[in-house]
Amino acid sequence: MLDRRPGARRGEPAVIKAAGTEPRLRALLSFLSLEALTFHRTTEFPWSNDLPFIVGDVQTCTVYAPLHAPKRVLGESLTARCVVPGRW
Repeated sequence: MLDRRPGARRGEPAVIKAAGTEPRLRALLSFLSLEALTFHRTTEFPWSNDLPFIVGDVQTCTVYAPLHAPKRVLGESLTARCVVPGRW
């Protein structure tokens, strides 16, 4: 994603880079969808969809719980560096 290869989905580089510094997130399948950086335990469809996802840019990010979780927002107004697990 960060190499900006032709045909690759575009996301916020600061968010992708910050998430990539966390070993627990690097071990997962990351996927960009409608400006959301999502993480999945499986590499084949259907994806797990049971992990939080990140929406935002270099200035402010929001971390959302998986779609069916009772508490939807896990963290908001976070900087890109604060999107790593343990800070949610």
